Amino acid sequence: RNKLEQDVSYALTGYLRYKFTPDFQLVTGAQVNRGGATSINGVDQNNAPENTRLSVGLLYLTSNKDQWQLRYSNDLNAEYGFKTTNELVLRLTSQF
Repeated sequence: RNKLEQDVSYALTGYLRYKFTPDFQLVTGAQVNRGGATSINGVDQNNAPENTRLSVGLLYLTSNKDQWQLRYSNDLNAEYGFKTTNELVLRLTSQF
């Protein structure tokens, strides 16, 4: 029977926000993922992710509590994981 083991993984995420007005904001962020290497039957797979992502976006809050966000993200480094380049997201969040 095969045995898969995984080390502890860590993630650190941070955001900075600048309010141009109470309704219009600039948002920047970063995320770093480390650790999580695996071994199978005691054999190290040498696959610990070392991923770093940066993002920048604009946030607009409407008078009825809706939130529009336009965000651009890019992975600077993606070892042993999915790499996203040039991601552009438009998101609407609404309260009912």
